[in-house]
Amino acid sequence: MFTRIGRFFRAVFNSILGEAENQVPLAMLEESTREMLDNLRSLREATATTIAFETKAKREQDMHNARIKNLERQAEEALKQGNEKLARRALQLQVEARATAERAVATYKASKARADNARGKLKVEEERIQGKIRQLGELKARSRRTGSPRWTPSPSPKARSWTASSPPSRRRPKWTRRWRR
Repeated sequence: MFTRIGRFFRAVFNSILGEAENQVPLAMLEESTREMLDNLRSLREATATTIAFETKAKREQDMHNARIKNLERQAEEALKQGNEKLARRALQLQVEARATAERAVATYKASKARADNARGKLKVEEERIQGKIRQLGELKARSRRTGSPRWTPSPSPKARSWTASSPPSRRRPKWTRRWRR
């Protein structure tokens, strides 16, 4: 009789342990997904900062190009009015503006490369997270569909194995059958 009671408690303990082990992958995957989503937020912020820097560099490049055109127009207008000194000054400023514009172009190219790289990393990370979320959804659906068994087979070969379809609560022990006759 004590053997049967011991076997029962071993089966219950093993089923509880088995259910806990079956739930661990789901919990680990959920935690991993949460961490990835937190990292995605910071990656999006960094990408937004990089894109803002790219936009600023593009605006500066356009501003320098507009200044060069404006100085060229002023130099031509000064020559038409016969003011050679003013035309030379406008051309000197135009040369300085071209040097500044070249630096602005280099800055814009570098910032555009960084922004494109950040966009690519963000896209890859988003795809990775979508895959994890899909995997998590599939695992949750599978666990809901199959359901976790209330009683799992005992590792002991002598112990009786119970399954979800025939838990011990649905079968009356032999001693109750004898007494009810």
